[in-house]
Amino acid sequence: MSPMTAVLSAGRLLFFALLCYFLYHLYRALLTAGSPGSGDPGTRQAMAAVRLVGAASDASVWVEETPSGERRLGQGDAVSFADRLEVGRAPGNRLRISDPYVSAQHCVIQRRGNAFVLKDLSTNGTSVDGRPVRGECRLRPGVLIEVGRARFRFEER
Repeated sequence: MSPMTAVLSAGRLLFFALLCYFLYHLYRALLTAGSPGSGDPGTRQAMAAVRLVGAASDASVWVEETPSGERRLGQGDAVSFADRLEVGRAPGNRLRISDPYVSAQHCVIQRRGNAFVLKDLSTNGTSVDGRPVRGECRLRPGVLIEVGRARFRFEER
């Protein structure tokens, strides 16, 4: 075997190894792209949820699960989300509360880095742990969120 043939063979082998390495990492990235929280622990994004603690007897809470369907929440049921949760009385909010004390677009909970923030959009007000929210409020796990006559417990997952 000549030296030139040996160099070409080594080059082909190196190219094949690098190609396999690239395809392996591409495969892993595609597998984990659709599942929040998977992958390396350093890049993990927290999921969050709000759990219905209680609501007035004449108020009902609904969650939009598909573009054409809703499900009524019962006490203890939770709504999970990754980045943003719109809350209000009007259709189109992922969490819809049928209560005259709830504004059409009442509030939004959204991710800011690794934290979650509640932004009050209403004229009726939103409370976190019994204190009215003025503008925005950073949420901690376990806080009680009051929207109209419905109460939710905030959780990080």
